[in-house]
Amino acid sequence: MATMAERIAIGLSRLGVRCNDVVSLQLPNWWQFTLTYLACSRIGAVLNPLMHIFRERELSFMLKHSRAAISACVP
Repeated sequence: MATMAERIAIGLSRLGVRCNDVVSLQLPNWWQFTLTYLACSRIGAVLNPLMHIFRERELSFMLKHSRAAISACVP
């Protein structure tokens, strides 16, 4: 688990995510969610979890409001 979280942290860093940046993530309660949280913690980023039931209108509002450095969703 630690190895996988470290790999995600490295990937986020390579995408330009830095300390105090917001990472928005729309994902159900899957194991990948926990690993992304741990990865954000390792680099000092803030995870902004978005409920998986949000649609385009709600997502647009939340992403603009959070000023996320990066966002990801799983269809």
